[in-house]
Formats: sequence, structure tokens, C-alpha cells
Amino acid sequence: MRESFNMKKYLILALFAFGVSLTLVHVQDAKAAETIVKVQMWNDGMNMKLKLSRHSAPAGKITFQGTNTSQDGTVHEMLVVRVKNKNEKLPYDANSGRIPEDKISSLGEISETDPGKTGTLTLNLTPGLYELFCNKPGHFMAGMHEYFTVK
Repeated sequence: MRESFNMKKYLILALFAFGVSLTLVHVQDAKAAETIVKVQMWNDGMNMKLKLSRHSAPAGKITFQGTNTSQDGTVHEMLVVRVKNKNEKLPYDANSGRIPEDKISSLGEISETDPGKTGTLTLNLTPGLYELFCNKPGHFMAGMHEYFTVK
């Protein structure tokens, strides 16, 4: 009888250890599923750019880490908008030099970021094409936008 009790105890411990290991694998897989995209926001006079560490990622949790590397004190931001294709034009207001945010469906943004500072934005993105851009006056038309593909 004592031997049977010890076997049950070992079986329970083995099942518990197996459950813990499955949980740890699941947690590691969940962390591995997050994609980090580093975004450099910069300008050198009239040229303004978003430089992405990668231009595509699998669907799921994506964190954009935007760092403003401008040397002249220029503040930047970054919005994310889903687009149908690269020919789709976002509405642009020449008077303000901006994309009217009430006319687009922004999924989120890295708010105004001072030079030398970093902001983050985490989104759960589905497959499709996204346009990332700075919406400070004049920045979009100066070239501060990039496309990002989610597979």
C-alpha cells in the first residue's frame, strides 16, 4: 500500500512538473511572438525620414520603438494607418501641411518626441499594408513616411 501511495505521489509531481514546463514554453512562445521594430525619426534640413529596422513582420503584437535622432531640435511623431495599397493617397491639407487626423483611421501613434528621446507604440496588427508617417506640419510631404507589411 505504501508503494502505491509513493507511485501516486511521484505521478502527481511528474504531471505538475510537465504542466509547469508547458506553461513556461507557452510564455516563452508568447514573448517570442512579439516583434520589435526600431524606427529612426530624423531630418537633415529639408529631407525628413522614418528609417525602419525592418519593413515587414508576422501578424500579431508589434512594438514600434521610435527614436528622434534629429540634431536641430525638430520634434517628430509617428502615426500608423492601414492602407489598401501603395497607390492609395492619404488626404492631405496643403494649408496646414498635415494629414487631417479626423479623416483617417489612425491605429495609434508615438506622440511628439523630442530629439534624443524614444517613444513606443504596441499594436496587435493583422495581415495587410500600413503606412507610418510623421504628421508634424510639412514632414509628410518632406518624405517622412514608410510602408510596413504585416504577413
